[in-house]
Amino acid sequence: DGWAAEMTRGLVDSVLGPGRKRLGDLVVFTTFDAAAQQVADRVGRRRGRMRGPEMGLVALDPGTGQLRAVDGGGGLLPGGFNGAVAAHPQAGSAFKPFVYLAALEAGLTPATLVDDEPVEIEESGKLWRPANAGDEYLGPVTLRRALARSANAATVRVSQAVGPSSVVQVARRMGISSPLKAVPSVGLGSFEVTPLELAAAYAPFANGGFAVQPSFVIRTEDRHGKLLWEARPPEPVQAIDPQDAFLLNSMLQSAVDE
Repeated sequence: DGWAAEMTRGLVDSVLGPGRKRLGDLVVFTTFDAAAQQVADRVGRRRGRMRGPEMGLVALDPGTGQLRAVDGGGGLLPGGFNGAVAAHPQAGSAFKPFVYLAALEAGLTPATLVDDEPVEIEESGKLWRPANAGDEYLGPVTLRRALARSANAATVRVSQAVGPSSVVQVARRMGISSPLKAVPSVGLGSFEVTPLELAAAYAPFANGGFAVQPSFVIRTEDRHGKLLWEARPPEPVQAIDPQDAFLLNSMLQSAVDE
């Protein structure tokens, strides 16, 4: 038992409805990878023994959106809170790639220069002064390095240049469905998203630009092998240009190499 099993039971009960109990034992085919799920379960148990903020873990195949492992955090109880799909932490710097993708779509390139210096913006009638970590600034810097260094000031300038509404539109196409507002702080991930939707929204960076729908149950059969329910994979949707996906993925790799 674990979060994968709990999620599977919940979905099967949902799709089969009130007659589920009359069917007896079922055979359920899922997308979870046993080895990956065992690692997720160990991480979850280890974290459960430590004090700190609740978190969720999601691993999925970027080509299909199929879940390979999940951990909902906290205590695992039937119908309990699943942090992987229900928690809404602030996206923070994990949201920044959507800003730089919007910049690429607006005609900028990874080599375009932006100032990474202290910035001051009026938001909701108040002055907002987003600072870099440690108050360290890079000066004129390429978009590639600004993303690699997670430079707040540069990211805000890029977001303002392309327009916060464009950033929101990009995030929506990629798979972010939680509430977002086109305000200056959106580029720094000031709004809350679930770990599941954020993981899915990164998939187009790795798969050539296609949006994915997370899934984890393939089909369900009764004990005699009769098909009771089968998932219908959605048609792939080209969310972003393949060249932009390639460039953004390259920029993210630069962040790993920093």
